[in-house]
Amino acid sequence: MARRIFISSVIALCALLAFQVWLALPSTEAVRLRNAFLIDSGAPADFGWDPAKPPRDFRWESNPPPRAFAQRAEAIVGSETRAFEGGLLIARDLLRNARDRGPIMADLESTYRRITEEGYGYCADFTEVFMALAHAAGIPSRQWAFSFDGFGGDGHAFVEVFDRARGGWKMIDVYNNFYPVTANGAPMSALEFRDILLANGPVRMQRISPGRLGFPIEAKAIDYYKRGARQWYLWWGNDVFAYERQPLVAAAAVLGRHAEQVAALATGSFPHFRVVDVAGNTAAVERMHRLRTILLANLVAGVLLVLVATASAIAWIRQARRAGGGGSGSTGEDVSGSAASALRVAIAGPLPPPSGGMANQCAQLAAFLRADGIAAEVVRNNAPYRPAWVEPLRVVRAAFRLIPYCLSLWRAAGRCDLVHVFANSGWAWHLLAAPPVWLSRLRGRPVVVNYRGGDAAAFLDRSARWVLPTLRAASLLVVPSPFLRDVFARHGVDAEIVPNIIDLAKFSPRPQSSAPGLCVLLARNLEPIYGIDTALRAFAIVHTQLPGATMVIAGTGPDHARLADLARTLRLADAVAFVGRIDNAAMPDYYRRADVALNSSTVDNMPISLLEAYASGVPVVSTDVGGVPFIARDGETALLVRPGDPEAMAGALLRLAGDRALYARLRANALEYVTRFAWPSVRRQWLDCYSRVCAMPVRAAA
Repeated sequence: MARRIFISSVIALCALLAFQVWLALPSTEAVRLRNAFLIDSGAPADFGWDPAKPPRDFRWESNPPPRAFAQRAEAIVGSETRAFEGGLLIARDLLRNARDRGPIMADLESTYRRITEEGYGYCADFTEVFMALAHAAGIPSRQWAFSFDGFGGDGHAFVEVFDRARGGWKMIDVYNNFYPVTANGAPMSALEFRDILLANGPVRMQRISPGRLGFPIEAKAIDYYKRGARQWYLWWGNDVFAYERQPLVAAAAVLGRHAEQVAALATGSFPHFRVVDVAGNTAAVERMHRLRTILLANLVAGVLLVLVATASAIAWIRQARRAGGGGSGSTGEDVSGSAASALRVAIAGPLPPPSGGMANQCAQLAAFLRADGIAAEVVRNNAPYRPAWVEPLRVVRAAFRLIPYCLSLWRAAGRCDLVHVFANSGWAWHLLAAPPVWLSRLRGRPVVVNYRGGDAAAFLDRSARWVLPTLRAASLLVVPSPFLRDVFARHGVDAEIVPNIIDLAKFSPRPQSSAPGLCVLLARNLEPIYGIDTALRAFAIVHTQLPGATMVIAGTGPDHARLADLARTLRLADAVAFVGRIDNAAMPDYYRRADVALNSSTVDNMPISLLEAYASGVPVVSTDVGGVPFIARDGETALLVRPGDPEAMAGALLRLAGDRALYARLRANALEYVTRFAWPSVRRQWLDCYSRVCAMPVRAAA
């Protein structure tokens, strides 16, 4: 079997490489592949920012220019203090010998020399050198582009400079030797120019230099820009010096432009670009997002195929050395009749930090098993990057984590009786859950997949053809709630229920508070699916009736700035505290200070925060989404409301604040209910699962 797996994986890897080469031909398609990794969507409001306060994710050049560029910029711009006029001086310097002799695609110094002395250079060459000189002259600049072929390699690039005296960004097309002006001769921004093109309005194009004109006939120039007007985008960075000084990029540049750009993508040095969303480019943007998914899937598949080929080759060699020593298959060890302490379990999953539902559950399971004398070895799938400098390198870092993870899994599976895999939806499934399933099968070990993704329904609807074969390769699928069991049943997959674990020694009830006021605790990540904007609007209603009420939001995430702005807009800045991510060990103290726990999520499975609140004696108000109704009975253990309804949520909070009998009833019922999630109860269920899968025959690769 090992021989067949090795040959099959090598053939599959060759086919994958051939497919990737096919995608990258011709060269304009190679550019499209690059752009698929870089594209983001944006609205017109995203582009009018002041360079004194650029967006946090814009790669703004902060490196000092090389001395040669600083001297050159000073000689070109001289005493000119106006940004736009200074930009025109730089453009004229670049245009003095331009003759359309071809692209350059070299370092900045060589590009400048070949543009000004030899007449070489295409639009991208001109814009990069322009931004370098503009930075050296203290003129804020950025690079725009548009595409004719759905964001592939056929398009054009130009620049804008920020002129504070003129009130904003102004467009300069250096390569084509013009800038657009209004009817009264005022320079326009790139988006103003584009809007006039889309509206078929009158356009004037002012020549920059007596040198080469990109379009001798203005009507042809206008038609050229109109054809690309629906695919305009802004490169989200102007750090041309920082890019060139990145060590791996500089080293790869010696091998050629393509190698340089691959290194830039791998190191995260290549800026993203943001598309101006219009009705006419939605389909093209969606195609690029689909292409990015295909490329990432190819990357993951390639890494996994290499690992499988390596592992099967090792198994094949060992099998050959044991010639005459038995068959190629083995059966899983039947430990159903042995003592539980004889079990050896490899657990593939995350560990804190950062603290989170799955990471905390993984850590607790391993600790409880070890306390019972069971050998539990955790193969951590969120280990810190080694070396640490790869963390910012967006594509490279995936391999730096995936390869050590798979190697550790291979070794752990060889030492253990079974493998317990913590699984989630999305890319976490493909990168972190699928590899241990197949590597364990290759090792001849049974696998328990413990699936916990709250958005499993949408994920399976979208990716069932990729997920189901791996699920069927597992010995057993375990989920924490009837909600997820029903989701998998709709796809023909049986699942058993083993609930989450709550450490009742850590989360214990405090005496019921009689103090005035209301302290609301929300412990979720700051992401759109958790509906925290609804929670803030609900709390604003509560605060008008209970001015002493406070709210604590424990979590981090990409929505932090937006939610903090919303709190200020709702005049809640003094009443709402964003305390960031709290370690699991510190969370009991936050529950002890809370009067009510709030969950406002729009997608959920079995939120640990609800169970922690139950165990801490803190009544819960929650949305009734996903698996929540399976662990929260409205009016019995919690109050449930519709998602996205701040008025209903506020009403439930005020009801708890004003009805002490209801408060006491929910608290008592929840304390009784949560005991079924304590380790003595959950332990019996896990050991039963482990015993059964260890008794199942598993065909090994060697």
